[in-house]
Amino acid sequence: MNDEKGDDGIPPGLAKWLKSRVGQYQVVSNYRRHSERTGVWRVRTGVGMRFLKIHKEKRKWHPEVYAYENWASAYEPHVPQLIAAYEDLDTQGILLSEIEGIPLRDVDLPEEQVLSVYETAGRLARNLHSLEVGSFFGLPHCDGSPQGEEYTDAVAYMTHDLERWANLAKADKFNCLRADEMELARWAHENVDVYSGEPAIPINNDYTPGNWLVSGKGEFAGVIDLECMQWGVRVDSFAMLWHRYFPGSPEAEKAFFRGYGMNLKKEKPDQVRNVLTKIGVAEIIWGSEHAAPGLVERGRATLRGLMSCGEML
Repeated sequence: MNDEKGDDGIPPGLAKWLKSRVGQYQVVSNYRRHSERTGVWRVRTGVGMRFLKIHKEKRKWHPEVYAYENWASAYEPHVPQLIAAYEDLDTQGILLSEIEGIPLRDVDLPEEQVLSVYETAGRLARNLHSLEVGSFFGLPHCDGSPQGEEYTDAVAYMTHDLERWANLAKADKFNCLRADEMELARWAHENVDVYSGEPAIPINNDYTPGNWLVSGKGEFAGVIDLECMQWGVRVDSFAMLWHRYFPGSPEAEKAFFRGYGMNLKKEKPDQVRNVLTKIGVAEIIWGSEHAAPGLVERGRATLRGLMSCGEML
């Protein structure tokens, strides 16, 4: 960003805009002081607590603005309200109302309460997926138009995504997939037609316990961070849950899909296998690029599960 930041880390131009919206304010917390991707501040204003969030990539800002304006109703009343959006040449941000709570992954609750939170999260996910059907797959601009290449067919869109990761895996920079893992990736690419006929629906690719807030009573309180929402394929929105959260908590998976009202592993098993192959490969590549062996191993564990007589399904 071109603007030098103040002591609180908020660029001066954005600070001036914020003051024009809320009057005098006080920064209470700076949540992402060292982030290279986003900035988040909790601020006290004359009309209550507010959250200010900035994006360093417009490709992330656009979908979040669009999501708050068009899709957040699926999560009501458990979602912040978009108060205003800010955009100039090198800074873009959003001003949100506050939802009080702590991310589920950061609290220690009795199992009964945890399962209740998962069930509510599943119900809200179904609300989102039932909102509307779109005309393309991918990230929207804040005005609703597509970012980048427009895909109107699920098979073409998922083929593009699979090929992107497969090509990275084969690149000299990474070359990180073992022979059996590459064979599974090849299977996923050859069987991408399992998505044939799937409609483009609103999905949230970061819909996980890190973004589900719970109250002091241990009840579901809110959904935050809508920057990873887009038009997509239904099963894609659950890939992170299957990959990172459900393997160690089958009861949580049952509670979530009880709330959702569908058992996708039974109704769309080949799609689930396909999307888990993609995320396993992606995790191995990401971990290899960022020297994170734990991520590499987690990706490999997902692929091993898929290769072990379908045990993950």
